Amino acid sequence: MTIKKKYHNPFPETITILTDLLKGKTKILEVGPGKRNKFSLATDSCGSETCNFSADPLPYEDKEFDFVYCRHVVEDLYNPFLLMQEMSRIGKAGYIETPSPLAEMTRGIDGNESFFSSKWRGYHHHRFFVWNHEGVLNFLTKYPIIEHVTINDPKIERILNDDPFAWNTYYLWTDKIKYKHFQHHIDASIIKGKYGDLIQKGIEQSINHSYKFFKDREELLTNES
Repeated sequence: MTIKKKYHNPFPETITILTDLLKGKTKILEVGPGKRNKFSLATDSCGSETCNFSADPLPYEDKEFDFVYCRHVVEDLYNPFLLMQEMSRIGKAGYIETPSPLAEMTRGIDGNESFFSSKWRGYHHHRFFVWNHEGVLNFLTKYPIIEHVTINDPKIERILNDDPFAWNTYYLWTDKIKYKHFQHHIDASIIKGKYGDLIQKGIEQSINHSYKFFKDREELLTNES
């Protein structure tokens, strides 16, 4: 089995959810906008050419923004924790999206067919697995050993092919971002095999949350109509 279609862009359903949440908000910051897929509701933006997210504070006042949007950024950074502290400082609420642990463990999802078809797991330039569990954004460092972790490859490919929403981690926060950094030797020893176990746990928790994220929102919108 191979990946039939790649979902690298924002989902229209996610934009619909955020558009509904942001009614009445006047100051919205996008952190890390790329050249494509900029967040259309953002009133301001802060990119890597302005600020080194891993080392520098964001150039804004405390709680200056009603909402902070950050999509596919934190998993790239060598120190994402400073940025999350800074977003908590300058924002009253916000949204973080990253690729899911499921996507980061699947072969052949990076790039496009006209350029290359990757055989490694996940996105080659990402530094962390990131997933939402019970309102906490969990981080686990991606080590090269993931290429040798035993996992049911056909099964995880099937899930990504059948459910596009399983490609991402979705995290809405108010006032402060709650996060946990799982670390080698302390939380997930590679030598003792616990690292692979934690990846599998992260995949399961991430899938459960992605279903809940869209299901809960659909029910809320239905009840409001």
